Amino acid sequence: MSHSGMLVTQCSSAPAASASRRAALRRAVALLAGFACCVLFLALGRWQMQRADFKASLAASHAAAGAAQALPASADATHYDGARVSVRGHWWVERSVWVDNRTHAGRAGVHVVTPLVLADGSWLFVNRGWAPMPADRAQLPLPPLQVGEQTLLGVAVLPSTQGFTLAGGDAREALWSRIDATQMQRRAGAAKAYPLLLQLESDVGDGLVREWAPLAFGPEKHRGYAMQWFLLAALAAGLTLWFGMRSLRRDEA
Repeated sequence: MSHSGMLVTQCSSAPAASASRRAALRRAVALLAGFACCVLFLALGRWQMQRADFKASLAASHAAAGAAQALPASADATHYDGARVSVRGHWWVERSVWVDNRTHAGRAGVHVVTPLVLADGSWLFVNRGWAPMPADRAQLPLPPLQVGEQTLLGVAVLPSTQGFTLAGGDAREALWSRIDATQMQRRAGAAKAYPLLLQLESDVGDGLVREWAPLAFGPEKHRGYAMQWFLLAALAAGLTLWFGMRSLRRDEA
């Protein structure tokens, strides 16, 4: 072969080799992405199964008559949504708030929410129950409570994560349209406020109506989510395997 012929062959092979390297790189990236998706989907499915088991255990403890546990540390409190807990502390009635537009038996009213100051100084807001709205909305109902340390039983629930709006002006700054964790912390000021709200079950003699809707623990919901993630993992694994086999056959051709 002449010198010029060798140059033509080398020049033509260089782009082919570069294209082959680019194709190999794309194939490696695609396979790694598929593998990463499989791992992620499996991890999410496993996490949902763990949540289902946890919710099932909460449902079992809630069904047990009189079963209660100590209030967990505030850092872990959000995991105890729906748990029946026992708490000790002192009421701070002056810092009570009211949740507007709550109905009972077709009547309009409010929920009375009073903070309980625990031994470590943190606040736990307690939903004491429903009261009818008086004709004069400036006179919100606030039945008295016993002074001194109280031991209370109730169900811890997570308040809504949605925003809230205050009803009325400055005169009604404690009349809320909904309960919100951020607003509870703002109400507590420098003290630490639990992100949970306690739906009171104990009779504290205030005459408020405490008829809470049944809690939806939802372990089946989490198992359904887990099945979806596992199916996505299987799909990602199948597509990754198909793509890998197809690429190998194309290279061998």
